[in-house]
Amino acid sequence: MEGKGGISVKQMKKLGLLMLVLILALGALGIGYAKWSDTVTITGNVATGNVAVGILDISGGIFSDEGVDPRVIPGDGGEVFVFVDEFDKDVATATSQDVGDPVCVMSNRQFVTALHETFDQVYPFYAPVAAALLVNCGTLPIKIETVTLANLSDDDFCMSHIQWQWAIGGGEVTAFGTMDEMLQALELIQVEPGETLVFVYQPVFLEETPQGAALSFDFLFGASQWNEVAP
Repeated sequence: MEGKGGISVKQMKKLGLLMLVLILALGALGIGYAKWSDTVTITGNVATGNVAVGILDISGGIFSDEGVDPRVIPGDGGEVFVFVDEFDKDVATATSQDVGDPVCVMSNRQFVTALHETFDQVYPFYAPVAAALLVNCGTLPIKIETVTLANLSDDDFCMSHIQWQWAIGGGEVTAFGTMDEMLQALELIQVEPGETLVFVYQPVFLEETPQGAALSFDFLFGASQWNEVAP
């Protein structure tokens, strides 16, 4: 039996079935496309910490030289120096002053980026003592990574005529050596956020120091996140 246009009923049924399958396929394709093209947006906040170290002079702005000049003589083997008090010389002066940009305020005290040290009329074995307070002003644990002398009035003089003694934590002078060795000692100490570290330091003017010499420089400390500093 033929329908209109010469197409049999059987063929029309097949064509209808084919159209139905095509429609279902297109519907399934649309569902799949919609599923795969769906977008999920996730929003949130990421908080990062910051690293900041501040410094404050706690020696009253004057090294331990308010009267008789502090002096030392080489100890056994020349590896350390010991104080001597048999002299009443009062010639040299040494001062320490907070300079640089403000970093933070803690316990009503302003911590800055540097200390300015000034020495005048120095001579061999003159050895004033100063103290500074380092503080972690940031939100991450830190270690001191650099100790820098900047704005030197005489670069050669500073490096060749000064040796250092220091104590970390406010105790007795515990070490003696170069600036690099002092830095290595500081690198071992982790400072938590808000925590302070007392740093006592003593520049010792060596035997070759010219009589009446003058010197000034800025003392700066740089810090990094504790796990970024080599042990």
